[in-house]
Amino acid sequence: MKAKAIIIACTIILFGFLETQAQTTYKGRMFVGGNLSITSLSNSTIDSTKTSSIGFSITPNYGVFVSRSFAVGAMLNYSYNSSKYESNTFAPPTYKQKQLSNVYGIAAFGRYYKFFGDKFALIVTGNVGYSYGQNSKSITGYNSVTTKTNSRSHDISVVITPGVVYFISPKFGLETSFGQVSYDYIMTKDERNSSNNGVNSNFRLNFGLTSLRFGLNYYFGKGKAKEAKATE
Repeated sequence: MKAKAIIIACTIILFGFLETQAQTTYKGRMFVGGNLSITSLSNSTIDSTKTSSIGFSITPNYGVFVSRSFAVGAMLNYSYNSSKYESNTFAPPTYKQKQLSNVYGIAAFGRYYKFFGDKFALIVTGNVGYSYGQNSKSITGYNSVTTKTNSRSHDISVVITPGVVYFISPKFGLETSFGQVSYDYIMTKDERNSSNNGVNSNFRLNFGLTSLRFGLNYYFGKGKAKEAKATE
């Protein structure tokens, strides 16, 4: 838990410092929108092994500027992933493994904007959230015997994500984020095998394609687009 406390403290200090550098002309402006991520993978090898997966994540959000460059808000999340693995390495029947997961989450966030003119801004988003996951796995061995497992998980996380926003109009901003620094505290319960129950934590740096997100936000309320041109 020490790592989690350190990340939270660093996040608060970072946003606190950035906030002291910000002007207050943007205070009161709001935004609503979200982002979407889709992943798909398919691969087969010469030894008759096939793997495939497909998944997506959608995250609606709402935020309000408490100063020109700093906003706070809340977000929801739903993620889905399905994967399959098949192998005929030895002999028929085929070894098969299927896995399915659904994750539901909620989080509070703080976001810093560094504006460059009235069209472009760099952003850093930090959030603290909770998610609930449902996971199922089915394995059919070479002996044709199928075993199934079902588990549930509870995840408390701290995530820091960099990104960019491009304002295609005064009220609409296209958003892209790539890369994550995160800490997770996960509690797992296996409904069929209690020996798999447990608690674990992990610290991750993710700069793979799974961290790529695209989004669109609608900005409204007090303030004008011209305010984005003010110097920091």
